[in-house]
Amino acid sequence: MNPTIRRITSAILMALLLTTWYGSETVYAKEKGSDTDLATEIENDPQLTTLAYLIETAGLLDALEGTGPYVLFAPTNAAFDQVSESVRSELIRKENKARLEGLLLYHLYPGKQVALEGSKPQTLAMLNGKEATITKDGKAIKINGSKVQIPGKPLSNGTLYKIDQVLKPEG
Repeated sequence: MNPTIRRITSAILMALLLTTWYGSETVYAKEKGSDTDLATEIENDPQLTTLAYLIETAGLLDALEGTGPYVLFAPTNAAFDQVSESVRSELIRKENKARLEGLLLYHLYPGKQVALEGSKPQTLAMLNGKEATITKDGKAIKINGSKVQIPGKPLSNGTLYKIDQVLKPEG
């Protein structure tokens, strides 16, 4: 795999990661996790093969192997299956690389902690420069309406949270 693609993918995935939501109502990327980085975790998870392919196609893999920390909100294969085939085909076209990159960077949060006060929404500045909103719905945590699977997986350079929808940046 191309080293540049691996680095960029690593950076994107790290920002999308969230850690476990507990009574403290704090979601954060842990400073210490496993020895596995975000890029390796995505490449080895059978539920994230579509994301892994898109990250490689966008040339972002290397970024996700970096130091982070990042919180990665990782859409599962089932989440990508909800996106029409025509849209998926358009995204992987060479001339749409910037669009694909922007979409993937919208799933990464650069930082280690996001705190929620009770049920108040929290706005996050994602790696693509757009904002996403984290909310608490009962015991469920959501980002822009997509359910965040809790607990997250702490990794060496961030935390990975699987989500059930692809996040779509406004504008």
